[in-house]
Amino acid sequence: MKIYIDDKPVLFICDMKRCEDCNPDLCKHTSDLEHAIPDGEKTFTLICGQLWEEIKDENIIVNTEDVNDRRDDKAPQASR
Repeated sequence: MKIYIDDKPVLFICDMKRCEDCNPDLCKHTSDLEHAIPDGEKTFTLICGQLWEEIKDENIIVNTEDVNDRRDDKAPQASR
């Protein structure tokens, strides 16, 4: 099931069980709510017209340099 907020697709942190050939080095998000990791309150960033759940786990390293360049001005905060 895909979720939209203000007609923007929402991408959640994935449980890494959605795709048969999952590659967590390339992808850490899913639009499939059934495979979203339930972790309480979620914070999202609007990037290229999509709402991406921010990764909070200190064990997951994300290169945010190019993401910050594409960041939209205003991102709604959402909670689950």
